[in-house]
Amino acid sequence: NTGRSYAADAIERTVSVTNQAHHFVFTGVEHLPFGSGSFGGERAWTRALFGGFEFSQIVQIYSGSPLAITATSCQTNPAQSTCMPTLNPAFTGSARTTKHWSGFGPNITPSAVSGTGAPTGPFVSPTLANTAYMPAYTFGNAPRTAPYGLTGPGFFGMDISLRRSFPLHITETTKLNLQADLYNVTNFVQFGNINTSVGNASFGIPSSQNNNPRQAQLSARIEF
Repeated sequence: NTGRSYAADAIERTVSVTNQAHHFVFTGVEHLPFGSGSFGGERAWTRALFGGFEFSQIVQIYSGSPLAITATSCQTNPAQSTCMPTLNPAFTGSARTTKHWSGFGPNITPSAVSGTGAPTGPFVSPTLANTAYMPAYTFGNAPRTAPYGLTGPGFFGMDISLRRSFPLHITETTKLNLQADLYNVTNFVQFGNINTSVGNASFGIPSSQNNNPRQAQLSARIEF
């Protein structure tokens, strides 16, 4: 029966790690109206000082990608290094914001990772393998990606640029281009390389910054 097969194979289906629910990109280029008209009159010196500037920007905003959660040991084969973790059927709430050990918040309860007592977090600790909580010869039942809807951090980035060209009158096309660039204007920090192995002491902890801090660049170029 096709319907039954689809339901039975549900554990094999999941979203891709590249799936992003929202991704917004905006780019723009504006010729600033200063140095002429009502913003500077028609005086030669205002045109020379304020005219001809071009402003551009790139804005990116996107949600986090699904995390592929694994476990450090498997009850089906102890020699196997990675497998799907087991969901805790007694867990309710958000795995990202829970006060129990989820690896995605500042409040971590050691009892959930030590294996002493019943599991309290969203995943059953691998130390409880081959117990009533994770019986031997059973497979982990967590989705391959985004169990409990867990995704990596989202991103917000804005880069801006201001440029102006000056004719050099050497040839008809020779000009001097001056440009000022500012990257990551808001100095937004995006963490990356999140440990996604349940049972690892660093589970859920990012190990690095995935983007560059705010940076500025000034450049001059002569075009012939």
